[in-house]
Amino acid sequence: MAPDGRVFVAGYTSSSDFPMTANAFIRDVEEGNPSGFFAAFDRDLRNVVYATALRGSFGEAWGVAAAADGSAYVTFDADQSPLLPLLPPGGGNVIAKFDTAFNIVMMQRVRASMWDLAFDSTGHLMVAGGTA
Repeated sequence: MAPDGRVFVAGYTSSSDFPMTANAFIRDVEEGNPSGFFAAFDRDLRNVVYATALRGSFGEAWGVAAAADGSAYVTFDADQSPLLPLLPPGGGNVIAKFDTAFNIVMMQRVRASMWDLAFDSTGHLMVAGGTA
């Protein structure tokens, strides 16, 4: 949960009518092909404030964490994503930072599986995952 009460969610969907917002970075999901997504809801969970597809070969987004400044960090698979031109080459998963206006301001490929994110009491981002 962000400091202003917004609730962040990461997951995946195969539904072509998943409610992406007009300002989504990627607005479409191919029916039947899983796509990771990142979404933000208002504090009452009544309205989708932001939702974007992340589309990857396995279609999964795993972890999301809210920073003290209200930005969000998300981990996802991006091997087949339209985001590829923005990423360094190679395999692995991606960690991305969305600012409070939901612009992607940082993305980095990590050669490991990343399943969850959290901030410690000093504001350092912690990542849980595994390697082969």
